[in-house]
Amino acid sequence: MPSLLKIVAVNIGIFIVKLFVYTYEILTWPIYSIFRRHIQYMPLTDPKIEEDYTYDPEEKRTLAMSTRQGDPSAPWRAVEAMDSLLTQPAPNLATAVDIWLRSVKLHPNSNAFGTREILATELEAGPGGRSFVKLTLGEYFWETFAGAELRVSRLAAGLNSLLADASHEKAPIAIFAETRAEWFYSSQAIFRLGCPLVTLYATLGDSALVHGLNETEVTTLFISDDLMSKVPYVVKNCPKLKLVIFMSHGIFYYLNNDKNSDSRLSQAAQKDLNKARASLNNGIKLMDIIDIEEMGKNIMATKKSDPGPGLWMPADESMLPKPDDLAVIMYTSGSTGMPKGVELTHRCMSSAMAGFVKRLPKLKPDKDIFIAYLPLAHVLELACELVCVYVGMRIGYGNPQTLTDNSTRIKVGACKGDVTKLRPTIMATVPTVLQRIEKTVWEKITEDGLLAKRLFKFAYDYKLRRLRAGYPSFIVDKLVFRKVRKILGGRIRYLMSAGAPLSQSSQMFAYVCFAPIIQGLVRACSPATWFIEE
Repeated sequence: MPSLLKIVAVNIGIFIVKLFVYTYEILTWPIYSIFRRHIQYMPLTDPKIEEDYTYDPEEKRTLAMSTRQGDPSAPWRAVEAMDSLLTQPAPNLATAVDIWLRSVKLHPNSNAFGTREILATELEAGPGGRSFVKLTLGEYFWETFAGAELRVSRLAAGLNSLLADASHEKAPIAIFAETRAEWFYSSQAIFRLGCPLVTLYATLGDSALVHGLNETEVTTLFISDDLMSKVPYVVKNCPKLKLVIFMSHGIFYYLNNDKNSDSRLSQAAQKDLNKARASLNNGIKLMDIIDIEEMGKNIMATKKSDPGPGLWMPADESMLPKPDDLAVIMYTSGSTGMPKGVELTHRCMSSAMAGFVKRLPKLKPDKDIFIAYLPLAHVLELACELVCVYVGMRIGYGNPQTLTDNSTRIKVGACKGDVTKLRPTIMATVPTVLQRIEKTVWEKITEDGLLAKRLFKFAYDYKLRRLRAGYPSFIVDKLVFRKVRKILGGRIRYLMSAGAPLSQSSQMFAYVCFAPIIQGLVRACSPATWFIEE
């Protein structure tokens, strides 16, 4: 309980701050009133609208209209897509393979994918005798688009050799892993072979995981090294499974030319690997993703494929996916029962990307950085990363448990969180994560004492009022919110929210403290329903 003297001192301090801020506001109000700009309607990429539709850009922002004038029960579309829906972000980009190879050609030497090195892993004692994993993380190491394509081609060539049996042709291939660069590389290799990709959340339990694998009759499974404890159960209960490929840390293998497989795995993962190998039966193979890439490297060195946009392409062009071919069988999180598989074609994915590109502000390949930490098993993260690839942006991989300096797996004092190191400009999120960030902000403010808490509350209310009136808030941005923005690296330009309903309070908090937040609805609807910046 603060003393009476302290409360009085705080009140005097807040009064002085308010006096200064309001004096500045009164003096600058005429200037802001003259030069402020309001967006009265949605700016269109192509402002030409067919004469059949009534559209007055001066009255208010018209975002959508009925496809049959005068019939509100008819389907509604965005005003710039009245004649047809968007299906491609650019011409001739109808599949995930097309999108990837275009960016490799346009940005070969640009950094594309960043991964942090794990310097140390230790167990920290917690309450109740429980132990918690704490990580010491290093800097981000980057792979260029050309370097990533080399790995994708080697992986595709090696995988194609292993699956040469006709019985494997076009068979679904599953990925069960957390979000990481190897996830994306594996998905591109799978797409290049024309096989459907089965995505499974890394948080699924044993029975849900086996349900998804058996329902899709998967014969090949990519799995994270941290999840290899699941292999014995999967092998025992998935009779059609023939090949399990575990993801070790490939970037550090190539950077350090490290041939010792033990150094690519944590001690816990190495123990799980030994148990997994002991559980193999019926001719099931367990291989490191690096070994698949080395196999592909040898194939590419001895047997040249037909010339094509990629370093290695299937000799039979019919293997490459078509727009209406099945791209992904995406399983839900299983929060309300057994997970359910949702089928998405390549055209569906490219259409979602077209919506992203149309709705997002202009992205800059040389400046913008995307922080990737949401599950790639969800269409939101997968579509976001494909958009980043399309633009030529950098993608830095993180983890929800190492995202900020105060995240649960960060060893305090030993390293910083992912966003502090990466300093991203674009971030996709979900309401749950935003609530955690809001909680972190209030905890830090409370730790700084009563004056800091009162000052932050005043600055928050002041900026919110100014935003709603259409005015900037330079003073409080510089004095207060610049420090708050450092929680997410200090450079966030836009936040994107989807996956669940976003409360008004969370939306306003993110907008005031960090950056404009683009809100959408769930799953693939997100890019179609994100509102334009207010």
